[in-house]
Amino acid sequence: MIEEPNEDHPAEFPCGTFDCRDDCCKYGVDVEIEERDLLIEKGLAKLEDFTGPEEEDGDLMYRTALGPRGCIFLNPDRGCRLHASGIKPVVCKIFPRDEEEMREAYEDDYLPCYHQYRAFMRARKRKPVKEAV
Repeated sequence: MIEEPNEDHPAEFPCGTFDCRDDCCKYGVDVEIEERDLLIEKGLAKLEDFTGPEEEDGDLMYRTALGPRGCIFLNPDRGCRLHASGIKPVVCKIFPRDEEEMREAYEDDYLPCYHQYRAFMRARKRKPVKEAV
C-alpha cells in the first residue's frame, strides 16, 4: 500500500516551480487498482494508459504507460494533465516517500530538484535531510 502524505513528506511541495522538466516522472509511476479504475471511470484515462498488474510488496499494482516524455499523463511541455483534475495517484503526491528514495532518485539522475526539496523541508522546520554523496 502506498503511504499518504505525512509531516516529513508533505503533498504541497511546489514541484511545478522548478526547471526539472518533470524528470521524476520519466519512468512512469505505480498506480493502485482503485486509482486506475477511478481515472478510467472519470474519463481521464484508458486501459492502455497502464501496464500490469504486477505484484509489489504483496499488493497488485499497475504502472502508468510511457509516452514521449515519460509517464503517459505528462503534458507535451510541462506538468501533468491529471493535476488540474485533482485525481492523481497517491505516489505522485508524495514522491519522494522517504530520504532513501529521495537520495536514490537523485543519484539515478531523475530528481534534479533534490537540493530545492531539501531547502523546502528545512524551511518547513522538518528534520534535516542528509546530503547525497
